[in-house]
Amino acid sequence: MNNSAMRGRSLLSWSGFSKEEIRLILETAGKLFQEKSKNKLGHRMKNKVLFQLDNRLGAGMQTAGNRFSETALALAFQKESGILIPHFPLAASEQLLAPAIEDTARIAGQLANAVSCGGSQEYLDALAGFSSRPVFNVGTNLENPLLALAEILLLQREIGDLRGKKLVLSGEGDNPTIRSLLILAGKLGMNAALASPQALWPDKDFFNLCKKEAESSGAAVVIASELTEVLLDADCIFTDSWLKSEPVPALCVSAESVARTGKSRVILLHGMSAGRGHEMSLDVFESPDSRVFSQFDALTAVARALLILFVK
Repeated sequence: MNNSAMRGRSLLSWSGFSKEEIRLILETAGKLFQEKSKNKLGHRMKNKVLFQLDNRLGAGMQTAGNRFSETALALAFQKESGILIPHFPLAASEQLLAPAIEDTARIAGQLANAVSCGGSQEYLDALAGFSSRPVFNVGTNLENPLLALAEILLLQREIGDLRGKKLVLSGEGDNPTIRSLLILAGKLGMNAALASPQALWPDKDFFNLCKKEAESSGAAVVIASELTEVLLDADCIFTDSWLKSEPVPALCVSAESVARTGKSRVILLHGMSAGRGHEMSLDVFESPDSRVFSQFDALTAVARALLILFVK
């Protein structure tokens, strides 16, 4: 499959992408990951410009995980010899008047080849509707597609073909990265199991979408309130910071959690930044199978792949 259908396209959510398109992005990111390790960065973004918008403060969001996605995209662009226009703050206080979305899109389109934005998914969707350039979601209140694909890239590098493998997600079920991982798992044929307090489960429409994607690829997705209910046969456990409530001790990923999978090796991932000892016990966080700190190279590789495949 070639990437012509992705040129000029925006990435707001993985729900609008086919499994073939996602696999192409993963394949490209995997090659770029290797390229970086050999210190062979290219110049494919030469004379191209990325315009960064920041709507998180106005949306009441300022999380480390979202900031990592944004930073990786900017870093990838600059290392590809592109030009970065720094943050263009949107109304973060009563003293700042945010421009109309259509005006922002027009200005960014005149100045840059691509736009990155996080914060409110509603704002991002509207921005993409007005934009003549690709718009990249670097973390909203609903999804964090870049970080989620980086986690999938790490997992694929560790265990190979993901079809039929099991991904366990522990934490807030409406966490943006967890939501994006549920979509990706279904599209790529992975079985996904979410352990979350019932009050924070994804909404019914979103969960039904994830189930449909999983079923179409021969996989399954389930939700439970207890982590112990979903651990058996897990190949990977992912957790993330608690944003809406206090951490639930029973959902903390521990050595006992890993043992309950019944597997000799389980890859451990965290969306960062971590509340050490809260979402994941310290011994697990620092264990040989933890890939928590590998995500940053993977995230930069994913960002570079998006720029190469999407920017005209």
